[in-house]
Amino acid sequence: MSIGEDTNILSYTDVADLSEYAIPAMQWAVGAGIINGTGDGSTLTPQGQATRA
Repeated sequence: MSIGEDTNILSYTDVADLSEYAIPAMQWAVGAGIINGTGDGSTLTPQGQATRA
């Protein structure tokens, strides 16, 4: 089993805004602890801006 494979990203309120091709990668990134949500942690903000910082 890969890291993040069993992570459920459906708990984020804006998961429907994710592009279909990005779902496996986002699921992995959340499971690996790279992404943990924005604001109070309940949203992913998939159409938002990101930095490499």
